[in-house]
Amino acid sequence: MAPADAKRGMTVHASHGSRGHGSTDAPFASRRWLLLGMAVLAAALGAFVFAVALPRIEAPKRQTEARPLIDFPPSDFDAIDVERGRKEFRLVRSGSAWDIQEADRTEPVPDDRVEEFLASFAELPPLAEIGSSAEVPLADFGLAPARDLVTLHRTEGEQIQLRIGGRNPPLTGVYVEIMPGGQVVLVGAVLLLEIDKLAALASHEASE
Repeated sequence: MAPADAKRGMTVHASHGSRGHGSTDAPFASRRWLLLGMAVLAAALGAFVFAVALPRIEAPKRQTEARPLIDFPPSDFDAIDVERGRKEFRLVRSGSAWDIQEADRTEPVPDDRVEEFLASFAELPPLAEIGSSAEVPLADFGLAPARDLVTLHRTEGEQIQLRIGGRNPPLTGVYVEIMPGGQVVLVGAVLLLEIDKLAALASHEASE
């Protein structure tokens, strides 16, 4: 091959090589731009959710202060009506002691058991406020109808009724509607234990 032909061949091969490398780099460049665009889009979407969407999602109304479930001292109450399962009875204050009244009997009960029950309300602040019974679906909280009733009679003033509903999914609390007012709250499940202690004082179950 003549020197001129050799130079032309080298030039042709070089040009083919450069075109081959250029066609290989183009897809990689396009892919880099695509990934960069997706990253910018994801960042913009995250900023939108944080700035616009999240503030519209209302969290459950939590208690900011540990206020008691019922803000009255035990001495304010002179009678308690309990409907727990099939048991119905009344506890009546007699001086410094308490009596239980059922369908066929009236007899003294350990007064410390009743006083501890009344005092427990000061140690059971609501875990969360659900809302007014006029605004929330009571059936969703086991309150239509209520499963148990505890009615507290005050020496002076209107009575207070606790309408006991269902448990929350973790089973750590129970929903309660407080009357009057109809405020629905979530209270620690220990309330059920305190009610059971009182129900243990009753000897009979109500007939169906």
